[in-house]
Amino acid sequence: MSQHEAVKEAVVVLDNKDDNPSLVAYVTLTLQIDEVSSVLRTWLKTRLPEYMLPNSFMVLDKLPLTPNGKIDRKALPTPDALSTKLYQAPRDMLELQLAQIWENVLEICPIGIRDNFFELGGHSLLAVKLMSQIQQTFDRHLPIATLFQGATIAELASIIRHHDTTWPTLIPIQPQGHRLPLFCLPGAGGNVLYFHSLAAHLGKEQPCYGLQPPGLDAKTTTPNTIEALASHHLKELQGLQPQGPYYLVGHCFGGKVAFELARQLEQRGETVALLTILDSTAPTFNLKAALMLR
Repeated sequence: MSQHEAVKEAVVVLDNKDDNPSLVAYVTLTLQIDEVSSVLRTWLKTRLPEYMLPNSFMVLDKLPLTPNGKIDRKALPTPDALSTKLYQAPRDMLELQLAQIWENVLEICPIGIRDNFFELGGHSLLAVKLMSQIQQTFDRHLPIATLFQGATIAELASIIRHHDTTWPTLIPIQPQGHRLPLFCLPGAGGNVLYFHSLAAHLGKEQPCYGLQPPGLDAKTTTPNTIEALASHHLKELQGLQPQGPYYLVGHCFGGKVAFELARQLEQRGETVALLTILDSTAPTFNLKAALMLR
C-alpha cells in the first residue's frame, strides 16, 4: 500500500473480534481520493492474493506513535469506529431489514446497500447464519449461493423481490474472463459457496462455475446415483460450454461425481483437459473378496 501514489503511511493489523479474523488497513494520504477502500483494494488485487487483501480501510490524519516513535497499534481505532467508503443508506423497508441482518451477522455498523459481503469479511459460515436469519425474517428459503449474484444489500433485495422458487444448479461463482471455465463440484451437502476462495485466487481472467445437485430446495428430486447426478451436470455444463476441452474439479464426494462426469464426457468424444480431485476417498478395497479370487 505504501507504494500507491496517494498513500503516505500504511499499517495492517489482524482484528480477531469474536473469533472472526479480518485484516484492517490504516493509512494516511498524500492525495485526497474518493472511495479509498475501492481504489486501494482494486490496486492491491493486481499485487496480492485475495486472502491478503484487507477487509476494511481506515484513513487517519496521522498514525498514533509510542514515545519511542513506533506505531502504537493499541491506539488504532476499531474497524467499526469509522468508514472510508461512501455510505449509502437503505431506500425502503426491505433494504433496511437486510441492513440490520447484515450488521448483526457481520458485527459491523453501519453497512451501506452497496457494500460487498465478501469484502466486509463474510465467509461460508457467516453466509449460513445470514441466510438463516433472512429465512426467518422474510420466510424465503434462498440458496446460500445466492450471495454470488447478490453480494450487496441492494442486489440481494432485488433477488428477494423477484424470487424464483426454483434453485439453479449451475452457479456463476466468478463468470468474468476469457479463459475456458472451470467447473467445481462440491462435497456432500452440495453448497458451492466455499469455492469462492478458489475462484478469487485464480483471478478475474479465470471463469469459475459451481455445479450443485438439484433437490437442495427440497422441492425437486435429487438423482440417487452418482451416474445420474453426473448425467444431470453434463447437460448443465454443455448448455454453457457445448464443446471441450473441459476443466473439472471435485471435492470430497464431488470428486467421485467429477470423475464420472469426465468419463461420460469422454464417452461422447469430448476432451477433458483437467480433472482435479481434492480430498476424495479411493475406491473401497474388499480384502475378503480379493483373497477368494486368489
